[in-house]
Amino acid sequence: VDVIRGRITGADNEPLEGVAIMVTSISGNVNRTARTDRAGRFTVTFPNGDGDYMVTVTAVGYALRRFEVKRVADEDVLLADAKLAK
Repeated sequence: VDVIRGRITGADNEPLEGVAIMVTSISGNVNRTARTDRAGRFTVTFPNGDGDYMVTVTAVGYALRRFEVKRVADEDVLLADAKLAK
């Protein structure tokens, strides 16, 4: 199981609650979604994951953020932290 965890913050490092997260496996094109909690944290899991994902972060009033997360070794958890700009 691949676990993708992250924390979403604003420009002044405050945590953002309710931010929409969509993680897509690049090889299988499978989507999983989540929303951030009060601390700006989210978790998404992929059973039988391939270790290569695109993360899309959207929040009202902030610029869309999209980036790739890749397993480079034998990590249990892939980190997908992001800072959003207004």
